[in-house]
Amino acid sequence: MYAIIDIETTGGSPGKDKITEIAIYVFDGDKIVNEFVSLINPERDIPYYITQLTGITNEMVADAPCFFEVAKDIIEITKDTMFVAHNVGFDYGFVKKEFQDLGYDFK
Repeated sequence: MYAIIDIETTGGSPGKDKITEIAIYVFDGDKIVNEFVSLINPERDIPYYITQLTGITNEMVADAPCFFEVAKDIIEITKDTMFVAHNVGFDYGFVKKEFQDLGYDFK
């Protein structure tokens, strides 16, 4: 099973930036068997240039859940899967850092 993951963020550094959107599609080798897609409230402003790049605005995430509110869903959907992403170092780094900030070692 593969968890194909894509995120959008407030910038390029997991140490200071946050996730604004996450999409997870679980693929069994033949078809998508589960999915989770959500905007994420990064609890900070999204820079204008990031909005220009991603199309995600501060207004769009204002009422979205914070990462800690969807963390359990992310753990459950990715359990026993291989993390796959177009730019895996970037996406995995951000997801791992968000969990680290919550005191959880995401693997």
